[in-house]
Amino acid sequence: MRQPEQEWPTRRISMLIFPRVHLMNLAGPLDVFVRASHALTRAGKRRSPAYEIELLTMDELPLVTASGLGLVGGRRWTEALTPIDTLLVVASASAVHSPTAPELLAWLRASVDRVRRIGSVCSGAFALAAAGVLDGRRATTHWQLADKLAQRYPQISVDADRIFIQDGKVWTSAGVSAGADLALAMVEEDYGHGLALEIARHMVLFLRRSGGQSQFSRNLRLRPLTCNLSAN
Repeated sequence: MRQPEQEWPTRRISMLIFPRVHLMNLAGPLDVFVRASHALTRAGKRRSPAYEIELLTMDELPLVTASGLGLVGGRRWTEALTPIDTLLVVASASAVHSPTAPELLAWLRASVDRVRRIGSVCSGAFALAAAGVLDGRRATTHWQLADKLAQRYPQISVDADRIFIQDGKVWTSAGVSAGADLALAMVEEDYGHGLALEIARHMVLFLRRSGGQSQFSRNLRLRPLTCNLSAN
């Protein structure tokens, strides 16, 4: 009798969340990984979950987001479970304007050699940059923050016009909705284009954007700005 094909072990996705994070920076990639895991199980392609999501925080829970909503269900980064397959730093203004604790930067540096992938959403790139993870690499962040990232860390090749960039095992993305694009690309790398497309359809996304697509919508370029919106 033919033995069932051995499936890849559940991959732990650890999301390091900075204080005052914008919900969409977190919810987009989180939802992609959860939906992908459920889809594979429902289709009978896996017996165990494809992904296990772990939320890591700076402080005690609940974590207060930029909108004032609190998040529960995570743990402090010092108590992170191992092994970690993919480590994502999800941040907003705190990663740009407030110094990151030296012990956390040391942990991020050490994590590069321990994980299969490490990445950031929005201004999470500033934490990776401060840890030296992005040195000599191409990276992106929210377009409003790209000049600041390039000026502060000239050893990084910053591309402000990318949705996301993969440079080896290091991934970075623009902010807000781009976190979902980053996660979809990771799902595609793990389980193929078909699953990534299915998840995009379920999330009612217009399409799964490639990393090389401009951060600026062509339609939005045609409309004058009536106010100055801060990215963080």
